Amino acid sequence: MRRIIFYLSYCFLCLALFSSLRSCGNAVTSSSTEPPVVSTPEPETTEYSGEYDELINALRDELRGIDNVEMYSYSLYYAIHDINGDGVPELLLVTNSYFVHAVYTLVDGEAVSVGSYMIRYSCAIDSDGIFYIHASSGAGDWYYASYYLPPGSAQLTLIERAGCEIVPGYDIETGEGLPGHWYHTKDDVKTIVEYEEIQDIIDNFPGYYRNNPTQRIGLKLIRLYESREDALPPTDGPPSRG
Repeated sequence: MRRIIFYLSYCFLCLALFSSLRSCGNAVTSSSTEPPVVSTPEPETTEYSGEYDELINALRDELRGIDNVEMYSYSLYYAIHDINGDGVPELLLVTNSYFVHAVYTLVDGEAVSVGSYMIRYSCAIDSDGIFYIHASSGAGDWYYASYYLPPGSAQLTLIERAGCEIVPGYDIETGEGLPGHWYHTKDDVKTIVEYEEIQDIIDNFPGYYRNNPTQRIGLKLIRLYESREDALPPTDGPPSRG
């Protein structure tokens, strides 16, 4: 629990410094084929017995100890939602515009991190429990990927991923070698492709900045930093990237 609190304190501090940037993530993942079909309960029917209360209260205490927290805490919310329909409620930390910053689930009754998404990453989740994650470390290193959370697990499983990566051996000083190549991964098979072969995946990728599905899964957002009186209400979608 202390590691979770310390890590999130660091993340929220980063949020204060980089609130204009996209979110980032560090989810541990595995690969598989197609995700199972899930029927996600509505939030009000998801059984929740306070398993995250200690973590939520600890996060609130940490926020109170961060300098200038009032500058950005007005947009921070949390929600309890069964993402994959396995009867175990997850804790989502989000902004008022449904930007998913972190997800937790319960393993043996303890809160466990599924992933955190700040700085250079963005994450959206749809009603079927699919995570849509976009990550970018620069022009030659980025990807669009979809994952699902298997019932009873805290580890995301890869469905499909398309992106660009830096080729080993490329010399940035001399320009020798290839700076990067495009690839597509599905069913545990990674293939080097031309951009045209993954363009449809990228162009139709649902996410935070494009047709964000998170705002349509019925989350009940609860303000995380309670002392903030002028908390922003939930919005109809993300802010413009322009």
